[in-house]
Amino acid sequence: STLQFWTHGDFNGVMAPVNGNNEWVFIDKEGNTLRKGYSKLFHSETAKSWAVWTADNKTEAYTENNDSIPFLFGHQVVNTSSDMENRVLYFVKRQDGLFGVLDTTGQEIIPFEYENMDLTVKGYIPVMKNNLWGIITEDNQPVVPIEYKAVFLPIERNQTNFMVRSTDNNIYNFHAPSGTLNAQAFSQCTSFSNGMAWVTIPNDPAPNTYLNRVMAQSTVEDFNQKAAMNFGYIIDKNNNVVFPMPIPVGYTELAIQAILRKGMPLTISEAHREVLEFTKHLRHYGIKEDIEEN
Repeated sequence: STLQFWTHGDFNGVMAPVNGNNEWVFIDKEGNTLRKGYSKLFHSETAKSWAVWTADNKTEAYTENNDSIPFLFGHQVVNTSSDMENRVLYFVKRQDGLFGVLDTTGQEIIPFEYENMDLTVKGYIPVMKNNLWGIITEDNQPVVPIEYKAVFLPIERNQTNFMVRSTDNNIYNFHAPSGTLNAQAFSQCTSFSNGMAWVTIPNDPAPNTYLNRVMAQSTVEDFNQKAAMNFGYIIDKNNNVVFPMPIPVGYTELAIQAILRKGMPLTISEAHREVLEFTKHLRHYGIKEDIEEN
């Protein structure tokens, strides 16, 4: 037998992609060529369709049953996602460079007026204009104004608070219902989960203690140089500190679960006991010595 294809994909519907001569070709289950001449391709399990790029970098799109999707032809980028109602959405970059969103009938859901756009996350879509980012809903309602250097994607639905990086390069807590930005500046953060987020405060290094070095897995010498500025606190939506012990970001979920278990906020001694519990498998001596040091 002879080698026909260098690589291939699985069958989805009636067609499968194969590549054997520096181009992608679609074949049917009998090996007959259905379509050919593509430089790259993308399959969407969500939309049950293929987006393909021709040699001149124009898009075409077909269903898994080899039917054309004409309204997706000729664009620069086609990607897919599903919204909160499990509708299929096509995220499209036109040849003029602007992004918008279409539904499966070709109807415009989000107008083509954005310079950049990410896929929908928990019902929210990050969008860019004039090189600044904001957030809109899946029905094009504003959530976070388009005036920030970066926006942090939500990890839960029905969010009220979003972390944003301002043009001064600091991170702030934006309250969407009131449209207000809390004045407290942060240097690093996570998105809100269960009404809480991990944040680091500029110029506020963690103390170089044994317990903190254990959490950072750092030596005494390296701690001040590298790790100390990567410790933060857990805050609530009003920027109140609810876990008053500095921790690295990897301990965020443990701290949040401890707060939910005990109630907000924890005292310093309660937070300290939790950190001792978090690190007991990493420490080389007993709780008594840890308590005395810290």
